[in-house]
Amino acid sequence: MLAFLPAPIIDAPSGGIVGAMPRAPEVEIRAPSILFVGRPIEIAVDITARDATKIEFVDAKITGTQGWRVGFGKSAVTHRVEYPRLVARLVEEGVLPEGVTRLSTRLTLPPDMPPSHELAPAYAFLELLIHVSIPWWPDGRYRYRLPVRVPPPPSVVRTPIAVRSTKDADKPRIEVSLASARLVAGEVLVGSVALFHLDDKRPRDVELSLVPELALYGGYGVRERSAASCRWTLTTPAGSAGTSVPFRLSLPPTIPPSFQAVSQQLRWLLVASSGSLFSGKVEIAVPLEVVDAHASATTAPMQSAPLLADERTTAVFARFAATRGWPAPEDAGHGPAVHREVGDHQLSLAHAYRGEDGTFIVATIETPSLGLRLSVTPAKGLRQVFFHDVEIDIADFDRAHHVTARSADQVIPILRAVAPVLATATAKLGRFVRWTDDGIEFERQVTSVEEADLGMMATGLLELGAAIGVAASEVAPPADVDVDLYAWRALARHLHGKESLGDLSIHGRIDALPVSLGLEWDADDRPLAIRVHVGDPTLASDATRSLALTIASPSTDSAPGLGDNLDATARIRAFPADIVRLDIADGIASASWVIPSPARVDATRVRELVEALHALLGALDTTRTPYR
Repeated sequence: MLAFLPAPIIDAPSGGIVGAMPRAPEVEIRAPSILFVGRPIEIAVDITARDATKIEFVDAKITGTQGWRVGFGKSAVTHRVEYPRLVARLVEEGVLPEGVTRLSTRLTLPPDMPPSHELAPAYAFLELLIHVSIPWWPDGRYRYRLPVRVPPPPSVVRTPIAVRSTKDADKPRIEVSLASARLVAGEVLVGSVALFHLDDKRPRDVELSLVPELALYGGYGVRERSAASCRWTLTTPAGSAGTSVPFRLSLPPTIPPSFQAVSQQLRWLLVASSGSLFSGKVEIAVPLEVVDAHASATTAPMQSAPLLADERTTAVFARFAATRGWPAPEDAGHGPAVHREVGDHQLSLAHAYRGEDGTFIVATIETPSLGLRLSVTPAKGLRQVFFHDVEIDIADFDRAHHVTARSADQVIPILRAVAPVLATATAKLGRFVRWTDDGIEFERQVTSVEEADLGMMATGLLELGAAIGVAASEVAPPADVDVDLYAWRALARHLHGKESLGDLSIHGRIDALPVSLGLEWDADDRPLAIRVHVGDPTLASDATRSLALTIASPSTDSAPGLGDNLDATARIRAFPADIVRLDIADGIASASWVIPSPARVDATRVRELVEALHALLGALDTTRTPYR
């Protein structure tokens, strides 16, 4: 309880003296320090009379005043409402005895009145008038301004929120997340902010403003005005575009809560902005609900804001992987990525933030090499005019893609098989980027990464990967090369590898050493030789890795640098005349078997070359067992 002792305001008759009259009693009231609307209040009144005073009555009157003033001078527009008007008769006609007379009353403030405030151009206040009516003498009128608040709800339910300034994925934007859009006056607001597609070479300021928005009722229509705001500046580090930057703002405890009354409504906004009209500006306003500071006694402090930008993206990828059975995400350097092995293919979805260019989800399928020297890219008019293009007689595909390959005969069947699935997969995967021997890539530009987008793109990858796998199994050897497919596949099994018939390549191993082999071509894409590589730098000795040897014709040319290693020298001399370009470097031995004309590939001769190179490495490096 607080005691209120203002100077009295006393009515005087016409021509009378204005001031403290001898018979004017002194009045003191006691009331709660804070009055809440919608709740009863107890008011105690002590009237001290100097001597016995005849009175007509003593009333307690409570009057609420609210309104606003817009403009200046003669053009100003005002609106004033008095509500509520409550009157309680404390004493009827009689005599106030000398000394102190103690009175009390109980009044209830209506729930639809505003709290006390002066948020220009609006205002609201509550006054208590004690009226002592004295016959044939100036009445005593005593005014007291009482503070009024809007009571907080029984419990404050937190409402986390994350918003963005635009849904256009390729435009500059600002994103804001808050631990709650429902706040308690005086608490610490926890949030984070992220900037996208803006220059972040230097630190960048973000202005944060807590803005009271007033809707003014009365007169003609509704007037919208902003009152004085609280401002903070958050500086984001250089290079932080696309990442969330946390902030904590201490709210003033005296700000009025959100309310709606007869003449006015108060709403709160958190406005975040960066940049300027000349350099490009992004801005967003987040609606807030503020409750009275008394709610802090029953409300836990805010802990953390919803994930935003990079943190939220990582969480979405992790949730997708867990629900879809994919391995946990990895950090791909520019954001999280998930990978999944399906047969011989690896499917991948990766986040890519590219600064001012936008945010993307990149979808790829990595495949065993087709060996076709395939390159499929989106069609461009000039490229179609000036460069050779392989067409497959499917109008939509030919119009949308530019295709090159070593052999049209080899590539057309796989393109025709995959083209229908590629057309439907694009709707799920986004923009087609490229398709090569080793894989295919798409990208979808997004405002934010959503689990539904990842799921849709994963489905598209599975469908397209299955189609490419089936078509790849039907790739034929080059038309101008004669090869016994049964013997070639037997060689692949012997080397514990898998063959690619497009260029007759095999990637396998002999003992513990990797083996890689395939066709070599001349400038006119005619097959010249089978090139074979055997060896692994990590398994070779230091002496073997340091050896660098190139011999154009091993059967006839000398082998300098071998010293007294007669075994290795003899093995080199034993190479047939059709084995050329022997190279030994970094622990790997390579040589080419020249294909006879007309081109016919002999799997047995290739196997002999693999074993000869393996044996040569063993002769060069006797300290390691993988060669023997």
